[in-house]
Amino acid sequence: QFTDFLDSVTVRIINSSTTVRDISTSFRGIGVVVRGLCSGGGVSLSFTRNPFASPLYEPIILTASGKGARGIVVENFYMQLSTSYGTGGIRRENYVWTLNAR
Repeated sequence: QFTDFLDSVTVRIINSSTTVRDISTSFRGIGVVVRGLCSGGGVSLSFTRNPFASPLYEPIILTASGKGARGIVVENFYMQLSTSYGTGGIRRENYVWTLNAR
């Protein structure tokens, strides 16, 4: 059987809210990846699989946080890098995450 790798993921983050947001992730201990994404702004982030990683799945959770009209606003987005047995080949996934919470 062949091994199928989800080798990389890219997410386009669009801040359609009315407030500034910070984007962070605990993936591989990175922490804050974007500080002060302005209202109407956007950014693309890419993550690649570690070929020497032992887990079959590497979850990536992004968190957008900021101060909204009603206090602290937090939104999460989930992706993962994976290895599976199947058709074979290297794949890449692209996502769009639109921040809406006010």
